[in-house]
Amino acid sequence: MFVYVFATDAEIVKIGITNNLQRRLAGVATSCPFKLKMEFSIDMGDQAAQVERIAHQLLSKHRKSGEWFSCSGEAAIAAIHRAIRQADGSVEPERNWPALSGTVFLGERVYPVALVPHENGELLVQARDLPEVLTWGKDEAEALAMAEDAIAVVIAAALEDGREIPEPSPVQAGEHLVSLPAQLSAKLAVILAWRASGISKSEMGRRLGLAEGEVRRILDPHHNTKLDKLDAAARVLGQRLFIGISKAA
Repeated sequence: MFVYVFATDAEIVKIGITNNLQRRLAGVATSCPFKLKMEFSIDMGDQAAQVERIAHQLLSKHRKSGEWFSCSGEAAIAAIHRAIRQADGSVEPERNWPALSGTVFLGERVYPVALVPHENGELLVQARDLPEVLTWGKDEAEALAMAEDAIAVVIAAALEDGREIPEPSPVQAGEHLVSLPAQLSAKLAVILAWRASGISKSEMGRRLGLAEGEVRRILDPHHNTKLDKLDAAARVLGQRLFIGISKAA
C-alpha cells in the first residue's frame, strides 16, 4: 500500500493511500479543478494507513477538506517523513531505532534551509539544524544544489566522528527542503542501525560472511557501497531498506 502526495499548481495537495497510484491519480483528476500531478509516493505496506493518519494530524491546521491540504508539496512530503519516524510513537528515533519496526527508511533526513540574499547579489544558505553549513549560489537552483553538497559533507563528517545526527526541524514559511544524496541516506540508515544494535564490526562481518575490512567500508560514509550490500547489512541487523521517490526540484 502506497502513501502518496498529489500536488496542484494552486498550493493544494492531497495526501492519501492506494494500491494503484496511476489509477488513483486518474480517478482524482477527473473531479479536481486544478492540474494534478504525482509529487511523491512510498510503499509502506501495512503501515500506510498509520503513516497517512499521522501526516494528516501534522498538517491539521492546513486541512481544507478530507485529504486535501493547503500547503506546498514539499511541506506534505516533510509531514510524511516525520509521520514515518513517529509511526510507533517514538519521540527520539535516533535513540530508539528504528522508528518503524523492521524498517530502515532510506532518505530519512530532509533538512529545511533558508536562502538569504546577500549584498553581492548571491544567495546565502542557512540551515537551522546544521549551523556548520556555509555555502551560497548565484541563484536559487545553484544555492540549493550547493546546499545539498554542503549538508552531505556535514552529515558524513558527523558519521565519521561518531557524533549524533540532528533531527530535521519542521519546515517554516519561505524555507526549502533539501534531501541527502541517496547513497549517503542509505549509509546513514545502516550506520545508525548498526550503532543501535551494539554488535561489533567483526560480528557483523560474521553474519554477512565478509571480512571485517569490508564491513568497515560498508560503514564508511565516504565509501561508495552498492545498494545490495547495504540492504544485506540492514537485514543482518534485523532491518530492511525502504526507497521513496519524489519529484525532482
